[in-house]
Amino acid sequence: MVEVIKGWAASVAVAAAVSAIIGFLTPQGGIQRSVKFLTGVFTVLMFVLPLKNVDFSLSEYTYSIEESILKYELEETVEKQVSDSLAEQIKGEISAFLNKNHVIGYEIETEINIDNQKNISIESIVINLPDIYSEKTGEIYAFVKEKFNFEPQFYYFGEG
Repeated sequence: MVEVIKGWAASVAVAAAVSAIIGFLTPQGGIQRSVKFLTGVFTVLMFVLPLKNVDFSLSEYTYSIEESILKYELEETVEKQVSDSLAEQIKGEISAFLNKNHVIGYEIETEINIDNQKNISIESIVINLPDIYSEKTGEIYAFVKEKFNFEPQFYYFGEG
């Protein structure tokens, strides 16, 4: 686009210079008016004609924006799938441990974060246990800390 503008500006400058030289060399009188008119038309044409080849549409830029949006949406979808998958894997491993230790009626909530540099981290692991299993908190804590290098939070609820 810059090259097109440079070429257009050069054409206009050359047309103006040629028109000025012709106007200067033309003798005074009736012919001078005709020559000025013709050189004026020539200059205007040199000003307008190169613009007919310029694409004024924004399709090139619109495509780039649309492409960026699609890429962002795809990345966002992939990141969500990765974080959901990792969260389910963590829940599954903790559930297997709890089931093996005869703990029932629990709920596990996990939150995974993927930052701008695509680093994945565990934001939270919350284990909701019936209060009859409060004595097993130490074992569960040790398992989660060793397995995921993360300190879980515990909440207890009554059976009733």
